[in-house]
Amino acid sequence: MTLLPLLLMVSAFSLLNVLQLSFVGGLPTPERSIGVNLEAAKKGTAKAAPKTFTMTGIFKQVAESTTGYGELKDKDALERRKLVKEILNAYWDVVGDGLKADADVKLNGYLSLRVNKKPAVKKGTVVKVAGKEYKSKGKPAQTKLSVSPLKNLLVKVGIVKK
Repeated sequence: MTLLPLLLMVSAFSLLNVLQLSFVGGLPTPERSIGVNLEAAKKGTAKAAPKTFTMTGIFKQVAESTTGYGELKDKDALERRKLVKEILNAYWDVVGDGLKADADVKLNGYLSLRVNKKPAVKKGTVVKVAGKEYKSKGKPAQTKLSVSPLKNLLVKVGIVKK
């Protein structure tokens, strides 16, 4: 008779323990207060959004950086922006022609553009790799453009110091 109360007490404790841990996530944790106002969070995310440059925005910024742009009337400013657009498009046409002809172009010490051409490999061609001979599966010819930043660009962006 003396073991019955002890047995009931042990079973009650084990039942409470099972019930408490059977909920998803186990024991409840107290809620944390972040202390951030919702309006302040919205303002912070709006400022943190990265600014993207569109072609129109770039043309406008280049035109505005030219001498005397601020003193121009609206019609003359529009003509200046159109002229800048034509000049930059002509510049990239010349760069494209240079890549077709020479396959290697350096842009003002900022970027190096190079066309890499790999010839086609016929199916069944024997290829030696690390002293072993393999039969190739065959691949079509590839033409890729590789772009490398040069030191002037890295200095301007702040990745490398002068």
